[in-house]
Amino acid sequence: MRLARSPERRGRSRFARFRRRRGPAGLAAAAALGLGLTLLARPISEGLEALSGRLPIPVPEAAAMRLERRADAPVRLALLPPAAPPQPLAAPAPIALPPRIIAAQAGDTAASLLARAGVGGDEAQAAIRQLGAVWDPKTLQTGQRAAIFLQGDRLMSLRFALAPGREVVVARDDKGGFVAEQQDRPTHAVPLVGSGTIASSLSQAAADAEIPAGIVGEVIAAFSYDVDFQREIHPDDRFTVLYQRIDDEFGEPAGFGHALYAELVLSGKALALYRFAPADGDPGFFTADGTSVKKALLRTPIDGARITSGFGMRLHPILGYSRMHRGVDFGAPSGTRVYAAGDGTITEIGRAGGYGNYIEITHNKQYATAYAHLSGFARGLHEGSHVHQGDVIGYVGMTGLATGPHLHYEVHFKGEQINPLSVKMAATARLEGNDLAAFRAARAAADREIAEWRRAGRIARVE
Repeated sequence: MRLARSPERRGRSRFARFRRRRGPAGLAAAAALGLGLTLLARPISEGLEALSGRLPIPVPEAAAMRLERRADAPVRLALLPPAAPPQPLAAPAPIALPPRIIAAQAGDTAASLLARAGVGGDEAQAAIRQLGAVWDPKTLQTGQRAAIFLQGDRLMSLRFALAPGREVVVARDDKGGFVAEQQDRPTHAVPLVGSGTIASSLSQAAADAEIPAGIVGEVIAAFSYDVDFQREIHPDDRFTVLYQRIDDEFGEPAGFGHALYAELVLSGKALALYRFAPADGDPGFFTADGTSVKKALLRTPIDGARITSGFGMRLHPILGYSRMHRGVDFGAPSGTRVYAAGDGTITEIGRAGGYGNYIEITHNKQYATAYAHLSGFARGLHEGSHVHQGDVIGYVGMTGLATGPHLHYEVHFKGEQINPLSVKMAATARLEGNDLAAFRAARAAADREIAEWRRAGRIARVE
């Protein structure tokens, strides 16, 4: 009679038989069997947990298998319910491409510009209709740029640059339609320096140095209070201008800001001006000690002109005899802008005999100025109109007794005509207190920028 053996005894008997095998192979087999029995005595989940440290993802507890064993029961394998089947992945969203920058060409419309970007049909027309609520697309100019955002082949937004710091935007709303508005445009200022040597005129030399015309006009206006551009500018004089270029968020030039610093070296003497905005005043130019360059009257109310006739006795070119010339003539092409020499009120405007088209401005109880031979007047001006210094009031012409296009300019002091080039006006203001402290900080920043450009050898040093 053979007695039934427990599973433990059967296991020991098998182990003993492996031990009785001769040689290293038998010993290795016996060791493997012993190790296997030891592992089976542990829950399988413990082995999975240990293994999960080597896996790229953790093993879910719900998927673990365990061997459950009681002292009075045989070992049995239990499987937990399988995990739910994996869900299908959602389709990826269309990729939003970087904006496409397109410049308007001659004859372009908003529709043709969108068509070049691959947007047309009802989608383009819907965007343009909304755009028209805040900006007239018919005013699109050659060279004006648009940023077009697409998602796949779907138009998401369209942006037109209107001016540095300003743009018009049409974009999708949460219902899939389009909305439009004007808004601030992300920009930043980039400092640039232009410098050179004058051969004939500051305007031409600055243009040769690729300084924008608007910046040049700003500089000439600032120095016009103290510099006679006809008599004090000589060949080999030098200039330096620190100014701003305005770039958009894509690093593309969007326009130009202002001149921050301007320097003229005339016959070896350096004159430097700094732009600054007082807390309670308009921006202007100041000397290094904080004195405003602005005077009550400009010395020359016209840009880039040459003096063709001074104040005093002369032979009149039409009448043929000598008589007093009670002003200064500035030769310039017809249509050149003429500026108000100072703040004041127009007391006469219209035709005035030999003066042709004529404007007279009263500035205060002592001073008035007059402008003659104009081809026309600035729109909207009439007797009683108030003008500010630098406002365009008319355009050079040759009406009245004139042999060629020029501006005849007069200064009246207490009702008498005086030589405009001899007028010396005091500065209108000097900075104080917090404004002076802020100006000094701005002046130091400009000086550092100029010094850096000089160290780099990009502009000449002033001896």
